[in-house]
Parts: sequence; structure tokens; C-alpha cells
Amino acid sequence: MKQKQPSCSTYGVDQKLESALGAFDFAFVVTDPSQRDNPIRFASEAFYDLTGYSPNEVLNRNCRFLQGPETERRKVMEVRDAIREDRACKVCLLNYKKSGEKFWNQLYLEPILDENNSSRCYVGVLVDVTESLQKAIASKGVSMEDAEVTDEILAIAQSEEKSMSDICSMLLEDLQIKDTSCFSRLPASLMASLTAIQQSFVLVDAQQPDMPIVHAGETFIKMTGYPRDHVIGQNCRFLQGHDTDPKEIAKIRSAISSTPPSSVTTTILNYRYDGTPFWNALHISPIRGADGNVAFFVGVQLDVTRFPKTEEGGAVGRPKETVPECGLRGSRMPLKHKLAHSGTVGSVKIAVRSLTGGERGLRRDRNSCELPRRGSVDYS
Repeated sequence: MKQKQPSCSTYGVDQKLESALGAFDFAFVVTDPSQRDNPIRFASEAFYDLTGYSPNEVLNRNCRFLQGPETERRKVMEVRDAIREDRACKVCLLNYKKSGEKFWNQLYLEPILDENNSSRCYVGVLVDVTESLQKAIASKGVSMEDAEVTDEILAIAQSEEKSMSDICSMLLEDLQIKDTSCFSRLPASLMASLTAIQQSFVLVDAQQPDMPIVHAGETFIKMTGYPRDHVIGQNCRFLQGHDTDPKEIAKIRSAISSTPPSSVTTTILNYRYDGTPFWNALHISPIRGADGNVAFFVGVQLDVTRFPKTEEGGAVGRPKETVPECGLRGSRMPLKHKLAHSGTVGSVKIAVRSLTGGERGLRRDRNSCELPRRGSVDYS
């Protein structure tokens, strides 16, 4: 009996595309590198049959649950390198089914790139080549090195690439991707680092007109109540309202537009999606790229609203009756808030600068289809 897939709508795959993907009769997954830990958003029925896992055990998880004690770490790091660098890779590595049974997985990983050549999702095709490896190694006079180029192994690789091509073509044609012409798409490796930051913050593109938001932390979404698709691509002014102080707005604009741009800290009245006001202890800081120019601005928000009580003991929520915590007017901030601001800014700076660090593909295999080394095969 075919298992019903949980909806993939949070990933951006509509029901029609989800059904089309389900028609493929080989094992593959689609992952979302924009989310922390690159979780699986779709898995084919053949993937569940191969691994023995159910949809509830697979979706929204990283693929590492297939790894085990004998999985070669060099192969795992090669896959991680490819994802960090937004490129394809092919590796053969030992994986484990839910039952604990080992199988050799010829994995082909391919990114689906947007118009800015950044990955929107990854497709991973899995082929169980255990039997083929056993035959190649057991054949008289065939060494492990010779097994790498047997006709059967090459045929598997060619079939795998054809399967990948079919899926990628469908995703490129049908994947529901929001128009991103107004803002830059962040590399998957940067998105992964940013999603790990727990504080409320937004990252805006300093190079684009009107400085649109290109990333909003999950805490920001929860604090303001705005849907993510109402935030990304917009200028931060949507948080302003009738009672927002124009002097504070001017202070922010002056710092951002100065030469060079400077950091600014203030307490400003903002508004949530439902219209309720809150006092925002806001810190904005420029983030420089590898060339020394300002690439982004990070805005860190702290809700410091204090609601006066009525005679009946209830809290009031009208803009002029809500007040910031004592001592939080203008740029005067308690040490705990300064530390929260500086810590978040520091984390974002590290994430941005890490994009330019290190050499590319240090663990990339000499042969992308390289099979296990001599002596590493154990089918017990």
C-alpha cells in the first residue's frame, strides 16, 4: 500500500509537482539548503522501499540518518564540501537501512540553481550497487581498481545521471519559486549558518535598491507575526506605524547613508502584523564582504515593551500607553541588551566571512565515481 506523503508546500512544491515527482520509480530525495541542516522535503516511494524508513521518519531530517559506524568520513565530507560550494558530486559510500543492513549507495547529488547561481534545492539520487560490487570484486582477476570501470558500474552511473536529469528538468520547469529579481539570493552555506542564530534579526542587501531583506531569523518571524513571504524582499519600514517617532527613523537613515556607514542603536516603536505596537531595542550594523565594501546591514531586534496596568489589573496595549523598559530611551541600553546585540552581529559577520575562507573542494575525490578502497568491503 502506498504511503501518503506529508505536504511539501512549506518547501514551495505545489501538489501538482508533488504528484509528478511521485511518479518516478527510483530512489531520490529533494532537500532544502535554505533551512538549517538541509532537511529532506520530498522522498520518493522507492527511497522508502530501499531504506525501510517511513515518511514521518524521513521528512524534515538531514540525510545523515543513513550513515553508520563504517561509513567513510572522507566521503561524507566530500558531500558536505559540494553542498557548501553549490556544486554536484558523485560518491559511493556505505549506508545503512532502518533494519541495520548495510548497502553500498552510489549517490549522485545535484543542485537546482536560481538565476543568481545559488542553490534553491538539492536532488539526491540513490542507487544500491551492493550486488554489482560483489560481482565485480568476486570476478576472477578483477581487482578493486578494475572494478571501478566495469561496464555494469558505468551503466549504473549513466542510468543514474539520466534519472537526475529528468528530475532536475521537472524541478526547473515547475518548482514554484518566488520572483527574486528585487533581492539577491544567499548561498546555501550562508543560509545554513544564519538559520543557526537564535536571536531576532534580519539581513538586508546593501547593494540593492531600497535595501531589501534577504534573510529573516525565525525569532524575528515569531516576534513580529509577519509571514516570511511578507518580509523577504521588503524594506524594514513595514514595521513602522502612525506613532513611530520620525526622529528615530531619521537617526537610522543618517547612520546607514553616512560615508562610511556606521552602526546605530535606538529604541523605536514598531508594529506587529496584527497591528499591536511593541518597543524595539534596535541595533543596526554594516557587514563588509571580502572586498572591504559594505555588502549587508544586520538589524538585531529586542522586544522591550512594558505594558502599564489598568485599575482592574489588565494590561493596556494602545501605542501611547505602552512604554519601553526603564532606561531604554534612545541609545541608552543595559549591558545585557548590548551583549545580545553585539553577539548576534558577531555571529552574522563570521557567517558572511566564512564564505571566502579556505580552499574549494579539499576533499573532492580524484574520481567522483570512486568505489570503496581495497579491503574496505564487508558484507557481513
